[in-house]
Amino acid sequence: MPQRSPSVRLGGVESATNMIAPRTGRISLVGESLEDSVYSVGVAEHVDVGDETFALIFSEPLSDDDGYSVVAEPGQRTEYRAVETCELGRSAMRLVFKNEAADALDLPRELVFELDVSEADVGRLERGLRRVGVPIRVDL
Repeated sequence: MPQRSPSVRLGGVESATNMIAPRTGRISLVGESLEDSVYSVGVAEHVDVGDETFALIFSEPLSDDDGYSVVAEPGQRTEYRAVETCELGRSAMRLVFKNEAADALDLPRELVFELDVSEADVGRLERGLRRVGVPIRVDL
């Protein structure tokens, strides 16, 4: 029988995660980069990012045809226009991937993360996700 999870509060809004439990985790790092004029924003479970650290990197499109990309680490699995919805609050982030994207990224369709980062990092993450084109709803 599927495990039930309690609802998660996203900036004061209760998320409908009381269905089948999504994968949950903790984000301890938000980072940005600008390489070869391509902007990226990423999140990771650990501040000391290593080869086995779970991370998601969202990057601006290289062309209008591709749309933004999402890279899942470890493994550098990549998918374009992968996110169906993103909810961001002060203490949590919920991502729902499109079915085919979840398969390509080898991730569950829904991920819920506790954000163990500063308010400035949450703001940086919001701005970065908007800049790359991720559909996002914010309740800070």
